[in-house]
Amino acid sequence: MEQKIARFISVVLHPLLIPTYTFVILFSLNNYFSLIIPYQIKYLIVGVIFITTFLIPVSFVMIMLRRKMIGSLNMESRDERIAPLIVTAVFISLSWYMISQLNISGIFRLFLLGSGITVIVTILINIKEKISLHMVAMGGMLGAFTGTSIRFDVDMIFIISVIILLSGIVGFARLAVNAHTQSEVYKGFFTGLIIMLIVFLIF
Repeated sequence: MEQKIARFISVVLHPLLIPTYTFVILFSLNNYFSLIIPYQIKYLIVGVIFITTFLIPVSFVMIMLRRKMIGSLNMESRDERIAPLIVTAVFISLSWYMISQLNISGIFRLFLLGSGITVIVTILINIKEKISLHMVAMGGMLGAFTGTSIRFDVDMIFIISVIILLSGIVGFARLAVNAHTQSEVYKGFFTGLIIMLIVFLIF
């Protein structure tokens, strides 16, 4: 039962879904950067983010699996992760470019910029050692909302608290399915957190 719950959590909070979740949450907030955007534009942006940061990378991974370029969807080997990460970085960069052309708050641009940089850094780390991609994503999400709260003076204590709780749950899930060691979980989380905070507070 514990294994099934852990796998369910790993799927629901998959790293590739975090950008979509983040945009949905930001668009749902009762703040100026969300309220000035028409609902039709919000739906369009979320759809684009979902396609470019989830559907396309997942489709690429499925193609790799069919051609036996990877052993499983879990991509347990470091070598198996490189190509999917590169594809993810490319399409996050494409999303960043498209969002940058819109007259909306810089929060959204910063999140995608930070996500792209995080994936690139993760690729470099992955060359030498394996870290948890799930925890990189959760750490990045926490860094994004913390950075938004600090830089744009927005009260996000509830959201930040929920993300911290979810990060702990995801970390437990990754350990429960024996996908990572504790070190890989912590390194992944702080990699995402630190990079995203730097982007939001400096760029």
